[in-house]
Amino acid sequence: MKKSMYLHMALACALSLGWAATASAQFNGVRTQFLMTSLLDNPAAAGNSACLDLRMGGRNQWAGFDGAPRTSFASLSGRLGGGVTFAHGMGGFVVTDQVGPWSNTRLSLAYSTKVRLTNGARLSAGLAAGMTQYR
Repeated sequence: MKKSMYLHMALACALSLGWAATASAQFNGVRTQFLMTSLLDNPAAAGNSACLDLRMGGRNQWAGFDGAPRTSFASLSGRLGGGVTFAHGMGGFVVTDQVGPWSNTRLSLAYSTKVRLTNGARLSAGLAAGMTQYR
């Protein structure tokens, strides 16, 4: 019985290591401007400001080299109704990354809800759904 248990544990460890060591041909772009692109990583950031928030930007790494990484993005978010203690937010973004001959485009929509806890603090939760196209 113990031998069977150890065999199952060894098999589970081997499979886990095999999955952890797999490589993926896709790439994720490098984003170093988190303050400008917070909606990309955190859907709860949708509707953080009381006004409509449109952000656009780009990044060229290793300028002057052929096939150098380039990233561009656009995001839009805003607060939907709600009072002082409870509010909703919606937003979306498009990001395009290009490295040499490879590129990907990511499109996502986000929804958030915000509850005021105290004068200076609020609790936010968000959901996002999107797609990524690798070329």
